[in-house]
Amino acid sequence: MNTINLLCIAGILAVIIKIYRDLTVGSSESKGCKGLDYKQVGFDSNNYELKRTLMTPNERLFFEKLKKAVGDRFDIYPQVNLDKIFNVKFQPSKYLYNAARWTIDRKSVDYLVVKRETQSPVLAIELDDSSHGREDRIARDEKVNSLFKDNGVDLVRFNSSDGFTKEELRKIIEKHY
Repeated sequence: MNTINLLCIAGILAVIIKIYRDLTVGSSESKGCKGLDYKQVGFDSNNYELKRTLMTPNERLFFEKLKKAVGDRFDIYPQVNLDKIFNVKFQPSKYLYNAARWTIDRKSVDYLVVKRETQSPVLAIELDDSSHGREDRIARDEKVNSLFKDNGVDLVRFNSSDGFTKEELRKIIEKHY
């Protein structure tokens, strides 16, 4: 075989392999965002819709009891992202800084109790449901627990199936501030 025939066969094989990979593994277009630069897509408000509520019925009921339990000394914020509570310390590179930030920026706590006059965090609260028994959630919860502990803020976990009166909540919460 001469060189031209070998090059033609190699080219045909390359095309066949590319088509095969696109069909079996998926091309960028068929796999969603893989290989897609999201900054190039642009913003379209039609891609979004308003959430009907910020909390589940269980979270809302707990929130109402919690507000009565803490009184006027504190403000309570629901669904607070961890990157709003914690700053990333100095990192020697932008890559390490972003890695640290991205590790927490999509995680949140159910409620953050803060001092009304300073807005300083006093206590974080997680309302755990059955999903917190999954392996991935256990690992996530351990990381979140250590983050709060290492920064001197208590994180209290309540089982969402337990019914608490505002007096019981007040007693539990008062232990932490």
